[in-house]
Amino acid sequence: MASGPGGWPGKRAAATGSSPVLLPAPAGRTAPKGADFLVVGAGIAGAVAARALAEAGLRVTVIARGTGASHAPVAVVNPVRAKRGRPVPEAGAALEAAARLYRRYVPLRFGLTHRVPPEARPGWRARLAESGLPHRWRGDALLLPTAFWLRPRRLLAGLLAGLPRVRARVVFLEPGGVWLDDGRFLAGAVVWAGGAEGAGVLPGGRLTAGSLLLVAEPGDGRIAGVFHAGGAVGGSYRPLVRFSEPTPTAGELAELRAAARALMGRPPTVLGAWSAVRYRRAVPLEEIPGGFLFSGFGSTGFLMAPLWARRLLARI
Repeated sequence: MASGPGGWPGKRAAATGSSPVLLPAPAGRTAPKGADFLVVGAGIAGAVAARALAEAGLRVTVIARGTGASHAPVAVVNPVRAKRGRPVPEAGAALEAAARLYRRYVPLRFGLTHRVPPEARPGWRARLAESGLPHRWRGDALLLPTAFWLRPRRLLAGLLAGLPRVRARVVFLEPGGVWLDDGRFLAGAVVWAGGAEGAGVLPGGRLTAGSLLLVAEPGDGRIAGVFHAGGAVGGSYRPLVRFSEPTPTAGELAELRAAARALMGRPPTVLGAWSAVRYRRAVPLEEIPGGFLFSGFGSTGFLMAPLWARRLLARI
């Protein structure tokens, strides 16, 4: 496949919806002309998918009303799961793809440091050696020089800049387009990147609420169970049965304060808290009637979305 702007694969052909209806469409409504692709969701998955499709020469419209977990004050693009010391599969390729795309829009603060307890270090060392990820040990600290953190809101604004956007909620999907809560029908193949707020439309996946502490101390990317970067400390994990607007519990905030104190060596100066819901699926890319699902990265969305966007383009 030819290479398009920004290193994305070039356009092959626009997908068209021809599968059975997911939900029945309201009767008696006209269908104005839409786009080649309707990207539902404006978090990191939706923004990366929309930019990739647009740079491959396809007409894209983004549909989203809310914000969601991707609009956190800080995103840590961490290829190693902090609690288990296990590298994320394909972490090296994912880091490379993410850095190449994101540096076009925001500064990247490279170098994350994990503090690893002595009893856990042999396992961490063995798993990292197998992964091939660049890393260095400094006493009890593991440095990941190609990992980084960034400010998500500016990144999302850059990825979505210049793309048509509809601020609405999708209430029906059918082959060839979507129906919105204001009664309009938009035509086009669908890339469903609705995240946690859209998780109820399609089956499967799990939801996890999480919170960050906002602190006065800036942080430099240190991690010990939680991270401290850019004035945020996080994050917590609380399973949810169904989506609801998250509110941090007193227990979560107390645990985050204690973790921040241990990581910083002194009590943090707490300025506030931020909460959202993550959505994870076993496979974040699947064909659905009328298009594709591109969602369910959970806490690895900023790491994995650019790599999987290449796979999305390869299937169109």
